[in-house]
Amino acid sequence: MAIIKCKECQNEISSKAEKCPYCGVKVKRLGCGGLFVLFFIIAVIAFTIKIVHFPDESASSKSFSSKLSLTREQLKGIEEQIEMGYLEIDSSLNKAYISRIIWNGIDAKTKENFAYALAIYVGNEKGTHLYWVDIIDKQSGKKLAKYSRSFGFKIYD
Repeated sequence: MAIIKCKECQNEISSKAEKCPYCGVKVKRLGCGGLFVLFFIIAVIAFTIKIVHFPDESASSKSFSSKLSLTREQLKGIEEQIEMGYLEIDSSLNKAYISRIIWNGIDAKTKENFAYALAIYVGNEKGTHLYWVDIIDKQSGKKLAKYSRSFGFKIYD
C-alpha cells in the first residue's frame, strides 16, 4: 500500500483513501487533464533547466572561491518551482526538497544541470562561495542526488 501526504494537513494517509481521516479533505487524483498539466509542468521545468550552462572551470582565472551567479531565467525557473510547490529549499542545510514526480520526469543531464543551479542558488542564499546541495524527495525524505563543485554530481538509487 502506497502512502501519500494529505495536501491540507500533511499527515500520511493511504493512497487509496477517498478523504483524509485526519482533516476530512477529499483526496484529489490526477485524471487525464491532471496528467496533461503534470506533463506540461515537467516540460516547462526541463526547458527552464536546459538553459543552465556550466562555466569553464578549467580556466586559470577561475577559482573555487569565486562567486557564481545564475541567469535571470535560471533564477526565475527555480523561483517558479518554489511558488508552484514542487520545490522547497533549506539553504541553511544545503537541501532542496523536490517532488518525486517532477524529478523522475527529467533526464539525467537535465538533473545534473538543475542540481548545479540549485547548488549556486543555495550557496548564494547562504552568502558563501561553497556550492553544494543535497536533493531530497519531498514526500519520503529519501536522498535523490547531490551536487558539489568539488566532487561533482551523483544520483542515488
